Amino acid sequence: NYQNNTSQSIASNFNSVGQPVFFLDGKDENVTSSNQNSKRDYFSNKVNEIIQQSPDVQTGIDATYSDTKLKIKYSTKFFNSLSGEYYLGLYPIEKSVIGYQAGRGQNADHRNVLREELTSNPFGNLISGGDISSNSIFDGNLEVDLNSYNPENLEIACIIWKKEGTKYKFVNSNIDKTVEKYVLNNIDNNIPEEQNIIVFPSIINRDKKISVISNNVYENINIELFTTNGKKLRVLHINNLNKGINHLDLNSTVIKSGIYFLKITSDNKLLKSSKLIFQE
Repeated sequence: NYQNNTSQSIASNFNSVGQPVFFLDGKDENVTSSNQNSKRDYFSNKVNEIIQQSPDVQTGIDATYSDTKLKIKYSTKFFNSLSGEYYLGLYPIEKSVIGYQAGRGQNADHRNVLREELTSNPFGNLISGGDISSNSIFDGNLEVDLNSYNPENLEIACIIWKKEGTKYKFVNSNIDKTVEKYVLNNIDNNIPEEQNIIVFPSIINRDKKISVISNNVYENINIELFTTNGKKLRVLHINNLNKGINHLDLNSTVIKSGIYFLKITSDNKLLKSSKLIFQE
């Protein structure tokens, strides 16, 4: 009862038979009950290596809801010149689903259940095909019915795929772990933002380190961290924001687990406002 066309198509894309099967960069890593502990460390180390690399392309995503509608804004930026067919899939994931599981009865707690892709295409829609120049940006928005979903139980993930022949290769991904009903009132998020700055990751672990990718040099930079009710927690003054990747350390700030907003300004002009999720 937890299968759907999207999950079956993704499994078929990776030639996955049976469960559970764990892939890294499209390769079945042959995880078994006897090697699961060492494989867990292996995956963790490999993922940490990969996320330190500069992305070729990434998508920013923000999901909200109003009444019975789920609204998603997204922006995909190509940092380098690329060639090929690139697709963007948008995936609702239910954090917890109570239901039947063999050997556990009717009240098993199923975590992170993948539902249908929101545009009804398992690998999403074509972003761009052919030659793609560096700094190309593709913005979009989507509004769909919430149906029977509880928005507080939803995460919205996005995956960038590259189609090669009949297969889809994983390129990059992002996730909005909180579908919010209200937009922050105390911070002006309606000011047009520069589209050439990306903050990542959006989910911050205990080391409290973030990276800011910029295509330009900006001087007199202020970076401010706010709570969701508009309380300012931290102001970080830096001389400038360099072109490329800028690494920032928020470790001296007392931050509990939760949702925050990062605001980047230059000479009082808003450059970027990003939602961050801190995890202990």
